[in-house]
Parts: sequence; C-alpha cells; structure tokens
Amino acid sequence: MPKITFLKPIDQPLGHLRLLSELANCLNSPQYSQFKFAVGFAKVGPLARLNEYIQKWKNGNNKIEGIFGIDQQGTSIQALQYALLTFNKVYVTHATSSRQSTFHPKLYIFYGEEYAVGYYGSHNLTVGGTETNFEGGVKLEFNLSVQADKKSFDELFECWTSLLPENCSATELLTQTILDAYIHDNLLLDEQIRVPRRTGKQVGKATTSTFKVKPPSSLPKSIIERKPAVPPVRAEQTKSRSAKPKSFEVLPSETLVIQIVPHHNGEIFLSKIAVNQNPDFFEFPFKGQTIPKISLNKSYPQRIPDPIVNINIFDTDGKLMPELSKQYYPLNMVFYEAKSEIRITVNPELAREIPSHSILLMSRSEDFACDYEMDIYRPGSEQFNNYLDICNITLPSGGAPKPRKMGWL
Repeated sequence: MPKITFLKPIDQPLGHLRLLSELANCLNSPQYSQFKFAVGFAKVGPLARLNEYIQKWKNGNNKIEGIFGIDQQGTSIQALQYALLTFNKVYVTHATSSRQSTFHPKLYIFYGEEYAVGYYGSHNLTVGGTETNFEGGVKLEFNLSVQADKKSFDELFECWTSLLPENCSATELLTQTILDAYIHDNLLLDEQIRVPRRTGKQVGKATTSTFKVKPPSSLPKSIIERKPAVPPVRAEQTKSRSAKPKSFEVLPSETLVIQIVPHHNGEIFLSKIAVNQNPDFFEFPFKGQTIPKISLNKSYPQRIPDPIVNINIFDTDGKLMPELSKQYYPLNMVFYEAKSEIRITVNPELAREIPSHSILLMSRSEDFACDYEMDIYRPGSEQFNNYLDICNITLPSGGAPKPRKMGWL
C-alpha cells in the first residue's frame, strides 16, 4: 500500500508544509524523471518561483506535461505562455460549453523507474493554492517494485490519462495558434491588467484577526532581473503570432518588501533598484515636478497626483497600532535625480514612531479609492522576521554600518 500523508488545510498558511516546496523537492529529486499534472486554474507566479528547478529538471532530459483548465478565466495568458515555452506537452481542457460544468481537478504526479509520488487535493497552480491558502489533500508515495503500490499508482495515473484528448473530447493539445485564439476570444486572464476589486473585508481597515499567515516565498532574483525576449501577446497581435514564443513574459510584482530608515522630517527613501526592476509599480517615470519653496532651488520629478495609501503600523508583538495608522492618506512621492533615489514623505510625528530598518510591505490596493496598502512591521515581531526572510536583495549601504534589504512578492 502507498504511504499516505494528509495535507491539513492549516499547513500552508502557517508555513508548515506547502505544495510549492514539495514540488521543488520533487523536481530536484533524482528518483523521478516524469512530471504530469492537471489543474483547474493556473497563474505564472508558482512557475516563476519554480523556474530554476524546472530548467535544471529539463536539462536532465526529464519530461513535464501539464493539463490546464481555462474555465471562468481562471488561468492566465502568462501561465500558458510559460508552459508552451517550457513543457514537453501542454493540454487545455475547456468544459464550459455546456455551462453546467467546470474543469476543477488538482493533481500532481512525479514518477521514475522505482518510485512515484502524487498530490491530490484542492491546490490550484497559483501562489495562494501552492503557498498561502487553506488547502487540503493527500500525498501518496509509491514503491513501484511492490505490486500493491504499482496497482494503486496505475489507478492514480488513470486520473491523468482519462483527461487526455483521446479520452476526453473537452481536452486539446495547446499550440501557439490555439493560444492566440483563446486570447482573441477573451477566455484567459491577463495578469498584466490590474483590476481593483472590493473584497469581503471593510476596505481601508486592517484586520484585527490574531491569525497570522506566513507570506509566500519571494520572487527569485533571476526572475526579477531578466527581461522578456519577445513582447507580450495581445489579442490584436494574434493574426501575426503563431510560432512558439522564444521567452516567457516577466510580470511586474504587486508587492514590495523593503527595510526603511525614516528621517526626522518624515522622508523615507525607497530604492532606485526597485524602480529599475519594476517601474510600473511606482508608475515611473513621474509626469509632475516639485515646486521648490525657493525659486532658485532645483525641481524634481514628482508623481502627480499623490497616490492614496492606507498606512498600518504594527508593534513589536505584531499587533496593529490604530492610533498611528492612517487611512486614505495622500503620499508625497518624489524622484531625486542627483541621488537616483525615490522618496516618500509621511508626517514627521509618524516617522518618529517607526524604528530604523523596520519592514515596509507596500502592495497595490484592491480598494478602488486607494493606490497602495502600506503595512509597517517593527523589528522583533514574527511578521517582521517572516518578511525579512523575503528580502533576497541587499541594497547599497551608502556608508551606513547596516545595509538595507528588499524583495518582491
């Protein structure tokens, strides 16, 4: 009988056991040579985080085949572009022609000559599904030299083969031409198009829940700094794009994690490195200019109008400090050309309450009336330590004894 491990729903948000880490371990294991999966929804985030493992896997002449659902626009253009470029075979299952069915399985299988492992549960191939969501399922480990294990594995593997085009008319082999048609018919999510939405929580208010979700892993530095070899596919381009893409699209991140050192006057310098890596996040270059108090002083590029932000400050125990938090706050944002630094400014009284090298988590807001959510974690809290682990880029110290760090989610 296969070894069965239950993946508890609480495992992922607490960071105890995450599917992304399991997939990385399997891709790095010499026991397996084949990886096959079927997922209802997929985005490029997990694939970007696994890219180095996938490239090493492919360099070892191992094989990957994936089946993606595209119902309800749950899968992105970028995820399919990556798969089409990287995998040996890519299939798509589209079940909504009947309007009474959705393709919704989540199955991941690795196998070699002697051993196999399968993950079957609720984990979609998204950052939430593989790292932070409450997801459940089972991990099944097989010794293929044992007859009972081999029989069970064959039954699991049939869950995969039953979805292939020869067995399921809703599935087809993906080509660039077919991908172009999906884009033209608006069947896929475009992760480059940001759509603010109202969530179930009261917008502009930090949660008072004591349950703290461990953040997802950071985007690898190699992914952040690489550039696509071809422009992203758009619907109006589909007539002229039928060849296999030469590179997958690198998406801008929606969340910056950075250590900050507030000045007494309320100025907080971010990082020109961050701007260079992800200018769209800051809407850079800025179109406005500062108006110097003294006319002879130099003017600098400024973001106009000021972005609206919600600022939430947490104490050393990780508890929200509502008396210091600011909602719908106009944030002054300037680019100092001489120092090549981007600077934001908050109230000096607020800045004095933020210790040096605190962590700023700056995310695009899902609130229509707001541009960014800014959560500031003081050193000492569990959240501070978790987010510091995200920071995989060391910034120039500028002569300071302790350099700052940053990363992207």
